[in-house]
Amino acid sequence: MTSFDIKIIAFIFMFIDHIGRLFFPDVTMMVAVGRLSFPLFAWLAAMGEKHTSDITKYVTRLILLGIISQPIYEYIYYLMFDTKPKQLNILFTLAAGVLMIRACKPTVHAFGKIAIAVTILFFVFACYWSNIPCLEGGAYGLTVIFLMSIFNYQTFDINWWIVYIAINLFYWYFLQYPVIELMGILAPLFIILYNEQRGVMTRWLYAIYPLHFAALALIKMTLR
Repeated sequence: MTSFDIKIIAFIFMFIDHIGRLFFPDVTMMVAVGRLSFPLFAWLAAMGEKHTSDITKYVTRLILLGIISQPIYEYIYYLMFDTKPKQLNILFTLAAGVLMIRACKPTVHAFGKIAIAVTILFFVFACYWSNIPCLEGGAYGLTVIFLMSIFNYQTFDINWWIVYIAINLFYWYFLQYPVIELMGILAPLFIILYNEQRGVMTRWLYAIYPLHFAALALIKMTLR
């Protein structure tokens, strides 16, 4: 699969999640399937950081679309959970993750696996103690984005999988999230099908994010 194919799959999983939460709240399998979306977006963000020719433009696009998405995201969040969100939407998390990867690169190159281990541990403990409430996904989201930046999709790295699974279990257990959150553990199985081709070039495909929120809000209001 190309990176474009994986991006489309991530969006499909996200649609299933949000449709399930809004219209079929008793169908937990739809929400469980939706847990596969974020790790795929995390990997796409890490790949974007790796291959972009202009990191400033890449992050600016994410932040701009995040700003556009925030009002409708807050409305949809309220419909889903009957409360206002205290965090920024996932596009801000992806932007922060990209900046984090770029900032960590000099240290990782200089100290190798030690720096990687320290970085992962830092975000794991930050996840437990603070959960970075200003970003959707919190420190867990940033940890997964960083992990995806070192994921070798060409070989089965058992050490990477152990760390990835352990972090998901840590997050699920200590933050007392529903067991369906563990579905995200399976997401890298889609990434290993990556054929190192970009596919269709779409700089602004993430515009689907605010557009799908607007469509869901319109449908919800129409049904009411």
